[in-house]
Amino acid sequence: ADPILHRKGKSGKKTVIAILSRLKEGRSVAMFPEGKIGDNSETVSTFKTGVIMMAAAGNVPIIPMYIKKKRSFFDKIKDIFK
Repeated sequence: ADPILHRKGKSGKKTVIAILSRLKEGRSVAMFPEGKIGDNSETVSTFKTGVIMMAAAGNVPIIPMYIKKKRSFFDKIKDIFK
């Protein structure tokens, strides 16, 4: 699996193109639909619309998943995704 990193505050055009390209190749794409790594494992934030638009454009299903995480793990990697 090779990640597609989107930098906060940057244009998402290249990110969307990369995701749609992978979907057209039949590859799976995992995303945080909240647009971030959540701060609380007990609650879900509002989903961003981009996930739904990309799934519709790629004609692929959205399969909801829950990742039970240890806060310390995501604290360590969070800086990578800024």
